[in-house]
Amino acid sequence: MKGIAGRLSENVRKNFVDNKMVPYSIVTVGPDHDKWKQFILISVAYINRYWPQSNVEVSSYDAEMRKRFSDGPRLIFLVENSDSHIVGFSNCYIENDDMYISEFHVKSDFQKKGIGAALFGYCRDYAEKGCFRSLQIEVDKDQDQAVAFWSTLGLKMYLSGDRLLFSEKFQDDQGR
Repeated sequence: MKGIAGRLSENVRKNFVDNKMVPYSIVTVGPDHDKWKQFILISVAYINRYWPQSNVEVSSYDAEMRKRFSDGPRLIFLVENSDSHIVGFSNCYIENDDMYISEFHVKSDFQKKGIGAALFGYCRDYAEKGCFRSLQIEVDKDQDQAVAFWSTLGLKMYLSGDRLLFSEKFQDDQGR
């Protein structure tokens, strides 16, 4: 798939907001990065908005994410605007030569501006250049906006219980 996401996946994106060109950059963060706290805050707001029954607290989520980092390969990509404000993120992990997007979000004020497609393109390029077999994301079937977004990116879609799995394979199980 070399569609819109592939074309938008260079390190700096430009979008028009109120007829002004606004650059967005993608940074990779970990627990020791100065943007870590911002990642935790935007993640907790995202989780509590879409899954309010989870009632996630900042300190517990911070501890959980630090543990996940120590347990295995994890990648956090943040999208920030020219004012260094975080406007979106992708939380990924690696398992069995596959890359999974476990959380993906663009703040509502910045949606429908190509930022999500650009962030996905960055994740996709990272997975393909990192020689992973596939890139995958599971989405709750009742999250209509998320299903609509992922459906536009040219990924294969599979039904998995009450969730949808979107996937792109880069190589088969023999590494081809």
